[in-house]
This record gives sequence, C-alpha cells and structure tokens, in this order.
Amino acid sequence: MDLLKDVVYFEVNNWFPGRDYPDAEPFHTWLNGDGDFFTDEYCKENKIVAVLSFVDMSTNYCIAAPVEWVEKNCPKLLNDDEVHEYITLMYGPDGEREVKNSWSYSKFVKKPYLADLNDLSSVEVNARFGYFLDYCEENFGLHVDTGEDYDLWHDDDEEEDDE
Repeated sequence: MDLLKDVVYFEVNNWFPGRDYPDAEPFHTWLNGDGDFFTDEYCKENKIVAVLSFVDMSTNYCIAAPVEWVEKNCPKLLNDDEVHEYITLMYGPDGEREVKNSWSYSKFVKKPYLADLNDLSSVEVNARFGYFLDYCEENFGLHVDTGEDYDLWHDDDEEEDDE
C-alpha cells in the first residue's frame, strides 16, 4: 500500500460547520453522534485510524482511511474544490455584523509527506488541533486522547495549598 496515494488523511472538528467541518452530509450525522462511524469496531472493520481529541468544548477527529472507503462514504473530499460561502454573525461593541466566509471540501484533507525520504513508511501529517497516528494495522480503530499525557492547567512541580 502506498501511504501517500492509497490513504486519505482528513481532519474535522464539530465546532462550526463550514469552518471546522464540511457543512453537509455525512459530516452532520457523524459529528452529531447519530451515525456508527466513530466506533472502534466500525473503524477496525473498515481499516480506519481515527484519533479523537478534545479541544476546549469541541471534539476533533484526525482520520486516516483507505481511499476506497472515502470514495464510497464522502467522495466530495476527493473531487469537490467548489467554494461554498456562508455568513457568520459576529457580535462586538458596535453591535451585530455579518461576516462572509467560505470553505471547500479540499480544505479538510491533509497532505501527507515523507519524514524520511529513504523510508516509504515514514509518513507524517500535520493536523490543526489533534494528531494522526501511523496508518498501520495495529492502529486501526478509534483512539481517544484523554489528555492525560499533558495537563495545561496544572504544573506538577508546584504543590497545591489546600488551606
């Protein structure tokens, strides 16, 4: 398998449609928890490596899937560069204003690169919020990043004063 050609890497976050995920199906269903996509069993059966991370009050998914699966389930990621516009209402000291934004499906696809040009299995992918695991059989499934590996709010070197 050529990891640069046969695997599609994409990242979606359930915060704002259009900005953080394609404002269309099947993404609405997947990110609202109505579908069976984000289960460990489904990901293993379909040879998908998915990493779920928590970002503030949102959930982020870094997904590596076989190109055949993407062609069947979300083909526009591969073949729709059309720009879709949407309007966001912004509130500030001067009141409410409309801001025009745009998105395309290709914005959510991440481009892999070889970390080591002599090792074709050394594929790396940059993510916006989360991270991608190596695409290999051992990683097929859903991986939940609980944040236990890092704690942004507590410094272990300091003792908490309970008094």
